[in-house]
Amino acid sequence: MTLREQIQQSLIAALKEKNEARVLVLRGITSAVQNKEIELKGGGKELQESDILEVLKREYKKRTDAISLYTQGGRSDLVQKESAEADIIKEFLPRMLEESEVCAIVEEIISAHPGATQKDMGVIIKEVGTKTQGAADGSMVAKLVKEKLS
Repeated sequence: MTLREQIQQSLIAALKEKNEARVLVLRGITSAVQNKEIELKGGGKELQESDILEVLKREYKKRTDAISLYTQGGRSDLVQKESAEADIIKEFLPRMLEESEVCAIVEEIISAHPGATQKDMGVIIKEVGTKTQGAADGSMVAKLVKEKLS
């Protein structure tokens, strides 16, 4: 079953359960996926699973950024709402690697580049991203690479 079909089935189930919060998030995801499809068709491309994953990651990142801003602002009610939405989106994302797993990959790639300095940070981050296939948080990768190169 494709990712798009999974989202559609979850939306149908949420509609039957009358779970308004879940319906709202799933409709938002569906809309974002459709917008991406329209954008790609304009360029003569077809929508792929990787494109849907990209949309899901972007939507998830929006929620996590909002959570940190609302936390700073002391808006616990909105933090709770955004956390619930992020949890719904996370159901459709592949399992993210833990920090220890990413750290091992970073160390492996840095050891393959003897004499790497802060100037090589971008190259190393790119290689880590390729190796993890997007299953690692970019900010965590950047932080770990920076620590290891210091």
